[in-house]
Parts: sequence; structure tokens; C-alpha cells
Amino acid sequence: MDYEAIPTLKIEIQNMKHSIIAHLGATGSELGEALNGEIMAAVDNYPWQKQVTAIVHEVLNKKIESYFSYGPGSKAVDAAVEEGFKVATGLGT
Repeated sequence: MDYEAIPTLKIEIQNMKHSIIAHLGATGSELGEALNGEIMAAVDNYPWQKQVTAIVHEVLNKKIESYFSYGPGSKAVDAAVEEGFKVATGLGT
């Protein structure tokens, strides 16, 4: 996994946190302090690795499906299916 993206992710999360607090008008207030603590706890406890892995798996699945359904791999699949039909029906012998 490419961990070079982690600093960018941290900056974006910090910006998101500050935007939420500012949007609620809680900057510098007691509510802001409480929100800041809750947001940081939620960010710290978020299953980042699990979510990133799930997204990468989803992208891989789509790429693999596309390769074997529409790309160069589809020829190999078609040939294997055709051979399977011949064997199953006895027409290939």
C-alpha cells in the first residue's frame, strides 16, 4: 500500500473537522471543544485500513471483470467456454 497519501488524508480530515466546527458556529466555544474531542475520537477510531482495502478490492473486481468480460481476457474465456461445450456435448471428439 502506498502510505505517501496519508499526510494528504490527515490534512483533508483536519480541514473537514474545522469546517464542521465552523459551520456549527462553535469555534472557540465550549461546544467547539466538545465537538473537537468527539470528531477526533471518531477519526481516530475509524477503520481506515479496512475501508481502504474494501475500496481497493472493489476497484480490482471491476477491473478484473472488465478485462475478462470485454478486454483481452474475454478471448481466453470464450475459448474455454467453447471447448467446455464441445467436451460436454461430445462434439469436440
